[in-house]
Amino acid sequence: MIVIPALDLLEGQCVRLKQGDFDQVTVYSIFPSDIIKNFEASHFKNLHLVDLSGARDPLRRQLELIRSLVFSSSLKIQVGGGIRSSLEVQSLLSLGVDRVVIGSIAVLQPETTARILREFGPDRVTLALDVLPI
Repeated sequence: MIVIPALDLLEGQCVRLKQGDFDQVTVYSIFPSDIIKNFEASHFKNLHLVDLSGARDPLRRQLELIRSLVFSSSLKIQVGGGIRSSLEVQSLLSLGVDRVVIGSIAVLQPETTARILREFGPDRVTLALDVLPI
């Protein structure tokens, strides 16, 4: 079994939203790098990051934070959170992210999803099917 810990990032902090509600935020740490170091010390090999800032507004994607976490960590990091285009996938992969996770567009825009999979390959893109029914 492979266990992949996850961190939700909002405005640079590790948080948890209550039922996906941005008005109900619990902050767990203002230092994501410290949490990641604990994961490394616990011998995890992978990490799942959810960029909640980018999910809410792609123009607010936390690219610099993600870049710094990727380069300061030995973990293989996959990133999700409102990824809606090939350009966003390319941007994240260029930061050194191991995989990009796409969710809603897999259901809502299957043609876009197929194009992304063809362009980047199944080794670099993960489909998350944890979406609410429409």
